[in-house]
Amino acid sequence: MLNEISMEIKFSNFNDVVEVLKKFKSAGWNIGDSKGRVSYLPIGDNDDYDWQDNYLSNEEIYNIVRIKQQNKEVIGINLFWKDSNTGITALFLNTNSLIISFSINQKKIDMNDSRSMTDVNWYIEHIVNQVDDICYYKIEGFI
Repeated sequence: MLNEISMEIKFSNFNDVVEVLKKFKSAGWNIGDSKGRVSYLPIGDNDDYDWQDNYLSNEEIYNIVRIKQQNKEVIGINLFWKDSNTGITALFLNTNSLIISFSINQKKIDMNDSRSMTDVNWYIEHIVNQVDDICYYKIEGFI
């Protein structure tokens, strides 16, 4: 059963996506999977959501993000928690809105009856708490 959960964070006092990505990186989120592949929306994607997978350095991806932000394009990138295959898809719709999808090997809580559910608290701890010192935000809700 697919269990897709997303969270929207609204920002104010924020104007640099690279700053947010660096904050996530310093908190333990990697840009790229365990093999070093970065999954991102390329420059000029024009809302096609044609995700690309390439081996890029952090500086190369930051340059792509800067250009996309200057062009007012949707910025999409997958981030992975350190030493794991748990990841998130981050979509910066503009400098005011970030949608995070818990879509890559979700953290789960096992329940007594052989079912599991997404560990939303883990995501709040490892995502929301990482941006609270660089900008004001509010969580709009879970989708």
